[in-house]
Amino acid sequence: MAVVRPHEHFSGRHVAGHAGGLRRVRRIAPHLFQLEEIIVKLSPYPPPRLVFWETTAGCNLACIHCRRITVADQLLPQDLTTRESFDLIDQIAEFARPIFVLSGGEPLFRPDIFDIARHASDAGL
Repeated sequence: MAVVRPHEHFSGRHVAGHAGGLRRVRRIAPHLFQLEEIIVKLSPYPPPRLVFWETTAGCNLACIHCRRITVADQLLPQDLTTRESFDLIDQIAEFARPIFVLSGGEPLFRPDIFDIARHASDAGL
């Protein structure tokens, strides 16, 4: 059985790019966080000290170096909803207090980014 490091569950939305990835994540996410509690308690690895969350690939700029230039002019259906974002923040705050960075695309492209930032701050992140 492979060793699962706690921080590997919070590495952005990369899973959503795989076939059926987002549906699978949403289906198993509640179970992952129950498992996460056990792994954190038993793991020889410390909880994450730094979490970068790509809140959206959407952006109103057209930077030539951007890897997301083909999809950057809109919010994506794979982006978490505000409620899902709050839930993710709460779940991270339950087991760790990392430095929490809201990244993107352009985070300010999300109309709810200040609500998300406030919720993270209130949760101690």
